[in-house]
Amino acid sequence: MKRTGPSRRVIAGHIAWTVPVIAIGAAAPAEAASPPVTLTPAVGSTQYSIPAGTTKLTYTIVGAGGANASTAVTGGSGATISGTITLPGTATTITVVVGGVGGAAGVGTGGAGYGNGGSTSADLGRGGGGGTAILDSTGKPFVVAGGGGGAVAASSSGYNASGTAGGSATPNPNAGGTVTLTPTAGGTALTAVGGAAPSGATGGAGGNGATGTGSPTTRYNGNAGGNNGTGANGGGNGGTGVTIPTSASGGTRVVGTGGGGGGYAGGGSGAGGAVTGTNYAAYGGAGASGSSYTAGAGNTVTSSGSANNAAQNGSATITY
Repeated sequence: MKRTGPSRRVIAGHIAWTVPVIAIGAAAPAEAASPPVTLTPAVGSTQYSIPAGTTKLTYTIVGAGGANASTAVTGGSGATISGTITLPGTATTITVVVGGVGGAAGVGTGGAGYGNGGSTSADLGRGGGGGTAILDSTGKPFVVAGGGGGAVAASSSGYNASGTAGGSATPNPNAGGTVTLTPTAGGTALTAVGGAAPSGATGGAGGNGATGTGSPTTRYNGNAGGNNGTGANGGGNGGTGVTIPTSASGGTRVVGTGGGGGGYAGGGSGAGGAVTGTNYAAYGGAGASGSSYTAGAGNTVTSSGSANNAAQNGSATITY
């Protein structure tokens, strides 16, 4: 009998070519991104290794405040600066220097930092705050937040006396406060000029003298803040407070003026003066703040201002 349909060979071949192909492998999931890393170093200098592939750091840094003379007479505040730093993506290191608060009554040691705050070695004066900075692998700063100047109290008999506040970094540096004492019985006022603010990399001048009358009267100029590169960690130290010996009712007292804040450059310390006798006074100006710096390679500032942190340590938060 003659067959009229397709052969078994043809049918088998047709079936073989029409069987669908089923994929047996699923696509591999993309590699999960690494979680962000946040650095919050303590006061002092800390070095970190930044891994290859990191192209940006986000940061907020705060300079330390100067010490208070009282709740009403405060030290200057440090600057606060936030922004980003662009990196080339190769493995590198950074160093973060966080400033410490200025010392209070007695011996007012300046706070350590990128530029130490100025110290004052006697009563009444207060120490300046240290600067806070992020440095590259060669020690050059990406960004610096200046520290606040130290406040100063006053001691007197026969004068209306009050202290004055230290200068604040906003982040622009500011001079220390000037003290004026008025005799209660009338007469010429006593004035002690605060330390001058630094300008860029140049330290601020010390307060220029003190004026007044007395029998006798001694006057002292403040000390200048340090230029960039001459102070701690490569910054500028604040000017040290002036030491003023004075006597009252047969006793002897040594007092000091406010120390300048540390930073890219240091603030000057206040001038001082003393009157001895029945009516006596020991008086001085406050320290200026340190300067800030934002022009490091790859740095972009997003916000800045005063930290309002008198008598407090500085801080740093860095994320990559």
